[in-house]
Amino acid sequence: MSEPMPQASAGNMPAPRGADAVARWEETRLRRRIMHGQHSPDVAGRILSAVGGERAGKWGDPDLTCNLLSASASALSALYATRGTVVADEAQGMAKLELALLESGFWAMMPRVQRDVIGMREHFLRPYINSRGEQRLRRVWADMVEAESTLDDPEQPARLCELRQRVFEGNRIWTWEEMDIRDESKPIWRVWDQERRTDLSKHFLEKKDGSPAPEGGLIGDAYDCRDPNNGDRPLMPYVCYHAERTGQLWDANSWKEVVDGTLSISMMWTFFVHGLKNASWPQRWMAGGKVLSANSAGEVIVDPAVLLRFSSLVDGTPIQVGHFEPGCDPKSLHDAIASYERRVAALAGLNAADVQRVSGDPRSGYALAVTRSGQREAQRRFQPVFEASDAVLLKVISSLNGIKGTGARIRYGAIPKSLDEMRADLEYIERMRAQGLMTQRQAVEHSHPDWTKDEVDRHLADIEKELSLIHISEPTRPRLI
Repeated sequence: MSEPMPQASAGNMPAPRGADAVARWEETRLRRRIMHGQHSPDVAGRILSAVGGERAGKWGDPDLTCNLLSASASALSALYATRGTVVADEAQGMAKLELALLESGFWAMMPRVQRDVIGMREHFLRPYINSRGEQRLRRVWADMVEAESTLDDPEQPARLCELRQRVFEGNRIWTWEEMDIRDESKPIWRVWDQERRTDLSKHFLEKKDGSPAPEGGLIGDAYDCRDPNNGDRPLMPYVCYHAERTGQLWDANSWKEVVDGTLSISMMWTFFVHGLKNASWPQRWMAGGKVLSANSAGEVIVDPAVLLRFSSLVDGTPIQVGHFEPGCDPKSLHDAIASYERRVAALAGLNAADVQRVSGDPRSGYALAVTRSGQREAQRRFQPVFEASDAVLLKVISSLNGIKGTGARIRYGAIPKSLDEMRADLEYIERMRAQGLMTQRQAVEHSHPDWTKDEVDRHLADIEKELSLIHISEPTRPRLI
């Protein structure tokens, strides 16, 4: 089920402050509609702008079957396809952290999160512990957030305001939840009404002892989201995930050409369906005899089974029959749209050699699939940027659970190789070893590129130990001459 767009049931939704934030929200919200299949009005608007109202009315409902933005983002989302593990420089508390991560639904959630990050460029996760003491993750859309970063950490927010709906005195209202750690000596956590005039912190925030927050919110020492492994410095619990590392907080307009192409492709396939239904056959006609009457709308219905009848302008003209050529060549139109699709897919960074179709219908949103080697390349491509945000997320979850230990990070699960890939790898290693061009260490590193140096050392030591045991236990056999 797709995530619904925010509904303004509690009155008009507040807008962000500043023209840049308004433009970013509009762009991100368009992408969110496309990613979640709610962009029919946007395609209808594109059709209306392109051909005018009279023609658009004949085309029928927008065709959304080829969602190239969503399909491209899904094809590149392979980092969390296989469940990974948590590793750390200090093993203390790692079992508890692994359990908290599992309880939060992280592994089940992240494939979809990565897909949305790639399509929308930024996305936030908010770890929290619910009223039952369970670790949870809440997804926060970038088009519901105002945020600023600092020069010390330009890719993570130091001040953030989230627009949220809450229940207050029996009514659903819009609120702004503000967190600000730019001044570490005086961090701020408070809740405003939608005009940001009335402080509502005491109604929605609590102090450490469970009592309501004071007027003005949790400020200074009362701010309780802190890093126990770094001198209890204040932490921002909102973690920003990026599609690319750009050295800045926002990159909302990248892939704009893919967004625009997706809307155009939907418009093209809508025209394709219209042409296939209404103009892809030779229409038969006859001049003379009784004229086919129009309907109440003044239209004459055409169909392969209908014979159009025209009156003769000259009396006594013999009856004539014939047919009009089809107004639409479905095959040529299909091939032209498919070519445009491939061009847009290339703009999304999909390597044609790694893309294969799993459906005979190229309009299908699930028609694009990436080979295993392509998925592994996508993993390598996105690992550095997601690894940085995952490390911040683990730090926040550790602080919420009072877990000691530093350097926690995610080890991403490797995508298994196919039998053909394993055979090709083995043959390559054997040839290189036979020619003296590869050491045993290099062979292990080639087979396990995600292993650390210590893991390679342990594996080589285990091989050496096993070989020595085999050599000792092997009985002495008489040589046959």
